[in-house]
Amino acid sequence: MPARPAPNAYRRGSWLGAAWCRAVLGPDHPNTLTTRGNLAGKRGEAGDPAGAVTAFENLLPDRVRVLGPDHPRTIATRYSLARWKAREVRR
Repeated sequence: MPARPAPNAYRRGSWLGAAWCRAVLGPDHPNTLTTRGNLAGKRGEAGDPAGAVTAFENLLPDRVRVLGPDHPRTIATRYSLARWKAREVRR
């Protein structure tokens, strides 16, 4: 059976959600930020590009604050935000 984004996003969110990472690792831990980014992308893949845009918009300032504006992961977050904004406009 092929993978389906919506159920997979739910599963990932339930056992490796951002809330768990924040509680165990802290809100500024790089793994917490990565998990938030992964969940934002899965949200878009599940058919919610507006939700992905919002999640990436919320993530970007934290990436800049923790990692700096020129860090590769910060740049990747900017790219993902732009990508999901473009998909949202096409809908």
